[in-house]
Amino acid sequence: MQLPLQMAKQLRDACFGCNWTAVNLRDALAGLTWQQAVTPVYSLDTIATMVYQVP
Repeated sequence: MQLPLQMAKQLRDACFGCNWTAVNLRDALAGLTWQQAVTPVYSLDTIATMVYQVP
């Protein structure tokens, strides 16, 4: 398989499921409100910031 196709598959699987970790962004963020996502905790990045950094 060509490298770009393999990379696209890995990213898609990480976001929507079927990856080797058995965790994906869609399920992990289900039920999260936008208020929770933008609420800072101490000096750490917010959930929204981290999610939007995913390529």
